Amino acid sequence: MSQFEVRANIKFLTKLQWKPTEIIETLQNVYGDSSPSRAVVYRWIRRFKDGRDELEDDPREGRPSTSKNAQNVELVRNLVEEDRRITVIEIANELGISAGSTFSILTDDLGFSKLSARWVPKALQQHQMDLRSDLSLALLTRIEAKTVRTILREFRWEILSHPPYSPDLAPSDFFLFPKLKEHLKGTRFQSILEAKREVVTWLTRQAPESYQEGISRWKHRLPKCFELGGSYVEKLFCIFHK
Repeated sequence: MSQFEVRANIKFLTKLQWKPTEIIETLQNVYGDSSPSRAVVYRWIRRFKDGRDELEDDPREGRPSTSKNAQNVELVRNLVEEDRRITVIEIANELGISAGSTFSILTDDLGFSKLSARWVPKALQQHQMDLRSDLSLALLTRIEAKTVRTILREFRWEILSHPPYSPDLAPSDFFLFPKLKEHLKGTRFQSILEAKREVVTWLTRQAPESYQEGISRWKHRLPKCFELGGSYVEKLFCIFHK
């Protein structure tokens, strides 16, 4: 495999208007461990979208550019939008820049912060806060005066509306996943299938009372979100449950 072959494929798929995630997945299926990193793929996609035709690297002149440039900011944004659980170290390794520069781009340039292990905007816009507040009130009205067991039975197969950037209002994010993460800490799996089996096994072994606790906490977060006008409630509850 040559780098020009890979870049030619990226250019071709970009011209076909494939999504970056589809291009990355296709390259990984074809080249396996030799596939370029996501950051490299994103970089060449951006160049080809900007009208570039050449496959060769740009000539290096003068001092190297700073890590905090427009290109790296855009690459960090793409990586976060692809996986909001990605860590600072993972991004830094992908881009070949320091963890400090990565964190600065995330927090200063992109305005992100971590909430329930997900990257979300530090400051919600007013329409986002209004949406969170309205949905919290709608859900609260629906479940008020019902037992947790009744709620679980009624919501078993129904898809509920959920506002964006709101892991603090999703029981899976603020309650279930942290417990699962603690259970899997330090465990190494030989395959994705093995990891999936362990997750399913852990989920089926949880007592019904455990899931009821998650729904109970959710019921307490909804009115608080409404009272706060849609602002984040995560930090308040982290302090409360310590």
